[in-house]
Amino acid sequence: MSQRLCTIGIHGLTSIGQQFAAHHASSKTRVCISDEDPSFPDLVIGEYRNQTELDERDQHDVPLAERASRSMIGASGWKELVQRVEHPRKIFVFGTYGDDEKFREVWDSLSSLLQRGDIVVRWGAEDGSDEIIHKFYTESVVENLSKEDAQDRGINLFEMIRLERDRVIVEKEDITEAFLIGGPKEAYETLKPLLQSYAAVGHAGNSAGCAHYASMIQRAIEFGVSQPYVEAAEML
Repeated sequence: MSQRLCTIGIHGLTSIGQQFAAHHASSKTRVCISDEDPSFPDLVIGEYRNQTELDERDQHDVPLAERASRSMIGASGWKELVQRVEHPRKIFVFGTYGDDEKFREVWDSLSSLLQRGDIVVRWGAEDGSDEIIHKFYTESVVENLSKEDAQDRGINLFEMIRLERDRVIVEKEDITEAFLIGGPKEAYETLKPLLQSYAAVGHAGNSAGCAHYASMIQRAIEFGVSQPYVEAAEML
């Protein structure tokens, strides 16, 4: 019997990439993971198995290793990752924020394997700092790749920009990340359930570069409002 396909694919097993994978695997979303180091996914899966909480009432007759492998599986490279994810594929790329050349390399390896309707998301900042990399709309590598290649083939490219958590109103206390995301609206509706269970996400517009544009506006408003208070405080 053939192996059941995964709901999402994750490439780049940074600390946040691992957290995102474990978050969905623990909620019974089937996840396929890969990394530049083809031996690393097996190590991540092994660690996930060690940390997985077991529900003995429902699954006491299923070995732990088998239970873990049902929700998180590894891929040795791009081809296997794409083959293991159901269509339309939803693939999240970690570890390329601030490194446009690295994302171009990822796209060059991945794009020929994709089909119409597939979705690729470039994750935003992952280091926990407040550093936000702003780019003009036309300088977004994801926007440019979308125009150069992806749009004509019906592939949906998304850019995510991390926002400071303390500046965002979040309804769920367990949500610790907040992002703006730019990309096709219809495809975003497919992504929304996967993203909103993990982070507060706002759709910035129908193209990838919109995330940068919206982030710059947000910062401009924030600084514009705070500047008069700073100057008034200095005068007092």
